[in-house]
Amino acid sequence: MTRTPAMARRLFRLAEMLGEGTIDQALCLLETGNLEASLGRSAKAEECYRRALAQDPALTVAARNLAMLFLSMRREKESLELMKKISIEAPESEEARELSPLIRQLEKNLQTGG
Repeated sequence: MTRTPAMARRLFRLAEMLGEGTIDQALCLLETGNLEASLGRSAKAEECYRRALAQDPALTVAARNLAMLFLSMRREKESLELMKKISIEAPESEEARELSPLIRQLEKNLQTGG
């Protein structure tokens, strides 16, 4: 396994959370999902993101990461549904603003079959 700087940061963040003693399970699951995604373990990443959202449904970064994971797995419809959900439920969030142009592009692509 090749370790990258991003992977090292994710591992360090998980270790920090554990060391702080104030473990937020949803954030730990989010960080674990990020690590799994960076290792190419999509199924494990999806599970972690879903569990993070079950723990904290307002954790929009987990929803965004799950949507992007779906997109990378060519699950465009699921990705779009989740992106729209974020934009409806948390319209002022950074994630909603970030995803807005992508939502428009995905809708266009899905309409044209592209």
